[in-house]
Amino acid sequence: MLGIGGLATAAAFIWVVEQQRRKHGELALMHDYILGMGLFFAAAGLFWGLRYLMAIAAGPLNWEWLADDARPFAETEWSPGAGGVAVHGVAALVLGMASWWYLKVKETGTGMLSWFVAAVTPFALMIVGLGTWIDWSNGGVSYELGVTIVGLSILGMWIGVQSNRALVFSVVVVLASFMPIIYELVNDGSGSALSLMVFIIFAQGLLAITPQLAKAQHLVERASLGLVLAALIAMAWMTGGDLTLHLGPKKFGPEHWLSGAAILWMSLLIGYMKAVHMKRVPWMPVGLAFALFLIPSPSNQLTWLVTLGMIPYLLWKPDSRAWVRHATFICAAFAFLVADWMSHAESIGEGQFWGTIEDPLIQIIPLALLGIGEWARRINRISGNAFRSGMILVVLSPSMLINANSLIPWAFAAYLLAVAYESMSKKADTLAQRKEASLTILTSLVLTTLLAATGRLEIKLSEIPGLQGFNLVLLIIAAAYYMVGMKSKVEELDLGHFSAMAVSSGANETVFDPKTGILTIQKEKEEEDPENPAWLDKGWGSVARITIVGPLLLFAISLASVDADGLVNGYWVLALAIPAAVLVYELLKMEDIKAESRAMAVWTMFLISLPISIQLNDYIFSHQSETTLKASQLMFDFILLLGPVVIHQMMKKGIFGEELHSKKADLATLIGLLALGLLDTTGGLAFFTLFIIVAYRTVAHRLSAMAYLTSISLFLMSTRPAMESGILMQLFRDTSLEESLLSTGWMWIFPVSRIIGWLGAGLALLMLGRIIQDRRDPPEDDERLPFIWSALLLLVSLQSIMIHDEYLLLVLTTVVLLLGWMAGRMEVFSFAPWVYIIAFMPALDATFDGLSEGELFSWSFLLSGIITMGLSFLAREGILFRYAGEIKPPIDGAMSIIKAETLKEREGLQRYLYWTGLLFLFLAFDIFYGISTIIAALWVTYDSFRRGEKNIFLSTPILHAFALANAERFFTDLPIDYLGGWMLLIDGILFSYLSWNKWYPEWEWSEDGADYWQFNDRLGIFGVIYFAIGIWWAMFDASGLLVAVIIIAYGGAMVAVDPEASWRRAMGIGSSTVGGFIALVDGQDQTLSGVVMIMAGLAAFVQAAMYFQRWGVGFSEIVETEEIEEEITIKAVIPIPKPVLSADDNAEEDEEIKEAELIDEVEEDKEEIPEPIAETSNQEDKVLDMSEMSDACTARVIDIVNGVVDTGKGVKIKLNETMAEKIRQALLNTEFGGYIPMVGFDQLGRAVLSFEKDLSLS
Repeated sequence: MLGIGGLATAAAFIWVVEQQRRKHGELALMHDYILGMGLFFAAAGLFWGLRYLMAIAAGPLNWEWLADDARPFAETEWSPGAGGVAVHGVAALVLGMASWWYLKVKETGTGMLSWFVAAVTPFALMIVGLGTWIDWSNGGVSYELGVTIVGLSILGMWIGVQSNRALVFSVVVVLASFMPIIYELVNDGSGSALSLMVFIIFAQGLLAITPQLAKAQHLVERASLGLVLAALIAMAWMTGGDLTLHLGPKKFGPEHWLSGAAILWMSLLIGYMKAVHMKRVPWMPVGLAFALFLIPSPSNQLTWLVTLGMIPYLLWKPDSRAWVRHATFICAAFAFLVADWMSHAESIGEGQFWGTIEDPLIQIIPLALLGIGEWARRINRISGNAFRSGMILVVLSPSMLINANSLIPWAFAAYLLAVAYESMSKKADTLAQRKEASLTILTSLVLTTLLAATGRLEIKLSEIPGLQGFNLVLLIIAAAYYMVGMKSKVEELDLGHFSAMAVSSGANETVFDPKTGILTIQKEKEEEDPENPAWLDKGWGSVARITIVGPLLLFAISLASVDADGLVNGYWVLALAIPAAVLVYELLKMEDIKAESRAMAVWTMFLISLPISIQLNDYIFSHQSETTLKASQLMFDFILLLGPVVIHQMMKKGIFGEELHSKKADLATLIGLLALGLLDTTGGLAFFTLFIIVAYRTVAHRLSAMAYLTSISLFLMSTRPAMESGILMQLFRDTSLEESLLSTGWMWIFPVSRIIGWLGAGLALLMLGRIIQDRRDPPEDDERLPFIWSALLLLVSLQSIMIHDEYLLLVLTTVVLLLGWMAGRMEVFSFAPWVYIIAFMPALDATFDGLSEGELFSWSFLLSGIITMGLSFLAREGILFRYAGEIKPPIDGAMSIIKAETLKEREGLQRYLYWTGLLFLFLAFDIFYGISTIIAALWVTYDSFRRGEKNIFLSTPILHAFALANAERFFTDLPIDYLGGWMLLIDGILFSYLSWNKWYPEWEWSEDGADYWQFNDRLGIFGVIYFAIGIWWAMFDASGLLVAVIIIAYGGAMVAVDPEASWRRAMGIGSSTVGGFIALVDGQDQTLSGVVMIMAGLAAFVQAAMYFQRWGVGFSEIVETEEIEEEITIKAVIPIPKPVLSADDNAEEDEEIKEAELIDEVEEDKEEIPEPIAETSNQEDKVLDMSEMSDACTARVIDIVNGVVDTGKGVKIKLNETMAEKIRQALLNTEFGGYIPMVGFDQLGRAVLSFEKDLSLS
């Protein structure tokens, strides 16, 4: 039935299209959709019908070739054999050719959808038949299935070509590439499905060169990425899964010299060759180069040899694209890097890897790649950047860094030097030539330094006595590079230029905004002279030239090659003075010394000194028993100080008066000086000197960032000043100062020598003094040192100095408060209360013996609370802000009580201190029977009432309950238990009573009284909640069911008091729910629990019914508009008293809404409304004078008097009499001349009477 239905539907759709074609000769877009659907249903009907016909053929007709020997024909649940796949394949071929004929020959394929359906149908059938066909083929890829997959893939791609639509072809050709991968996922894993990719690749290559695709070159190029990606996945799977390639009866295993991955690689090369020449598959050579490390050994030997022949051809070919050449060369170098590391890992026994390369090919490949790249660079077939990238990848391989013959790295280093010399010996006329030459020498020096640092440029000159491992040849290379720079004909770009150039090149990049999810292009740069761009003025000076920094680093590496014993006991360290002198010389010869130049010099000195410092310190700490200070240690530290002292003298000349970017560079200089100081080997000579220099600059120029970093450096220095061979130990050993300066103390959790604590304390006091001075004389640039950090540094420094430090934190906190007050730094007072809690604990513990942990905490809270209340008093009197500066005007945004700069922020700080102090006093639970907690709770109640703090007042019952519960702990013979629960219960009843009686405290209320009614509602809500919690707390041990009954009854009583208040109805339902839940979980008596639950349900039902009645649900009727239009007899004129209006009411007559009155409030206040002057004998006789009303106003008044609300949608709702009467009373007591009364409902279900301006009178 499915087959017949599908074919019938397809025939109907195609018939519609055919009728359109024959009658009108043109097809619309709609007909293209209909035709596409027709082809889809044709495929579905055909294949479902074939499935049925195959069952008939195999059964009644006994066509044995359709059945499988393992599955003889059966009446039910029978499936054919592999012959069924062939039947489907032939049918799909016929259907595809028929679709092509109808679309192409009959010229009905005018749209894209029909062609897309025709081209994709073969692939859809393969996906639908994925599991079915595999099952029919007994779990593998049979010949029938393989031929079908290849044939249908070719069919789909051919139809895509015939469609003359590049998008259709691109989609189906990518689908064809991934189809073997999809089938391999459900295959038996032998590789038979992936083997089909060989045939598909050749078919794709033939179809890619067809003339129909000439106009769609760009789209086909993009699609080629998908083809190559699929081939790479197949190669990786072949190699990683040890799969076998099946080409008919021929099998190619992974260990074969021509493995499956290698055959796929070769197929890609041969099959796409012509398409690559036509520039339609540009990703093929790139993918082949990248895939080289995916080929298993030994077959990868062949692919590497082919690649070494292919790359020169690609680079030479005149019409090859530049990006293809560059990417192919870099990918080949990357593939060699990966394969070489696999070979190295396997050679040292780290495991078995697939892509190893054997000798001598592993040594030929890097030399060949470098030779080919150099040749291509010289004939301008590859850019310098691409060649340098490939060269770096080659050098990073183990063949260069680890395994190579010692002559190969040296030969490569000589080559790099020759290339650098050649590039710098030619005069550069343009900026591009300067960049190329500078990048060349940068690459050469970086790679040479890398080889030297990994020990590949070492030569053991044992015949020369006294060298002690010193690398003399590397020193010669360093000197050679230095001379190249000195004799250079090129105005070399320095590291600052490269940095600025990189920033400039990224200025116009697309930026993703994570907040909006939008990609935006930054503002385009203004046009500039290509020979004089803006970044060219941002160099760092000659000291940052590559030919200065590089040779100095090489020299440092050659010096660090001296063995540790030679460095420590010899005079090799003196050689370090050479690079230090060079740096100083380069700085002094500059006419205008930039801040960046100083920073570069310091950091270069750091990098040069680092390896020697590591060796010296490693030797010192491994020989800690030695007590003699070595001459090499002194020499090293003196050399470290040589440059920085000169720099410091230059910086004292006002260098910090520069612009912002120079300040950043000077910060880098100071950070570099700290780093240099940490290389100290004498235990303090270099570090203390440089620390004092940096500390001086930090305080003098109020550098907040350096304040943090300088302090942190003290922790890093740790206990090194106390080492046995250190300079300080030589001076103070066996003296009284040894204990006070060199013994170990603690800065927080870090062990340090006590002299470090003295330094930290001195720095902290200097910073605090500067902060106070800045308060007296504010700086123009508004730079400030961090006060809190300074205080913390003083704290931990004094901690490391003092032997007994129990009172340290308490004393220091008080001192810091005084200093902060004098400095006008209000941020200290925000943290002071909490710090005092911590500070009092060790002091109290050391003063009073026998205090329990609870008493210790309570006394800390009590004393801290008293101090905090005192600070609050000082803030309220203004004394706390005496030195805080002038009050700033208010600003938008969040209030910051930490800075307390505006009047509102200072008031906030005062309230914060006040309530924090009260909180601390309340938390002093264990002192004097909890009296502090009780007093604090009572004071909060009194003060919140006095100040009109509504929210705090509503929370005071919680304080009362906890205060009494805490006091109850100290008395065991009380006649009543659970005082806290009873207190909460009493407060709940009191709140409920006050709410019911509309208690009106003399607080500040808004003019319309809305906030009062909100407070009154919340008072009642909290009363119910407090009562429920209190009764549960006080009586739950006695009877949980009794608690449930009381809660339910109390909630019902609250509703009965005023059923019109929505919050009371909500509380009633909530009380019933809570009571029912308590009864549900109470297991004392199931019968009584059930009774209570029924009572809770009935209460909730009644309250819900009352709520619905409030809305009129079930009590109102909907009538048509025309049914209620009737006349009302006017019997008397009733004057309406004017309501009390605010001062702004008369001034804003243009407002759309004049007044909105909640009916609940009108009911509560109606007794205060003056009586009308004239009355009729009966209430029903009251009418309004509508003689001066407009027609619209008259109609609306008639509706309201009759209790009808117009919905505005053609119907009117008739209200129940209670609601209608309240609305009439409100209308009678309001003067609304010039306005039209309106009735609506708010979100709480309350009726609202409002007035809109009568526009018909204007």
